[in-house]
Amino acid sequence: LFMGNKKEGNLPASNAPPPHPPRNLEGQLLPLLLDDELQSCIPIQELADIANIPISTLSKQVGSFRSKVETVFKTTHPWKEESVHDEYYFDLTCYALWRTASVAIPQDFSKRDVFIRSIGRRLLNEITSQGMISKSSIETLN
Repeated sequence: LFMGNKKEGNLPASNAPPPHPPRNLEGQLLPLLLDDELQSCIPIQELADIANIPISTLSKQVGSFRSKVETVFKTTHPWKEESVHDEYYFDLTCYALWRTASVAIPQDFSKRDVFIRSIGRRLLNEITSQGMISKSSIETLN
């Protein structure tokens, strides 16, 4: 029983399944979360406020991080257009934004907590004021 099994050794890893085509992201929430210019979205504005860094500087840093990893990311998740409306490019840009935030707010976990909470607070205020969700729905959550 123990010695009767055929020795196979190390087998090469099988190929991963191909990724599905990227979805086209749309809706009123998208520009609040991320925009192509990285100027008016809530996370970049809140990061600029917390880190006291101009939005234009942060946008350049996001672009720099994005360009460093885009070739590797594109091999597993190929996007069709360089726009946050493309699901995979949105993911790449989100990664670059959070990487920028980790550099802009280094080792200060209380500031990072304030940053995350301020994004949530502002996002909730915006979607409520734009009528994407009713105030009664928000009160139900409390």
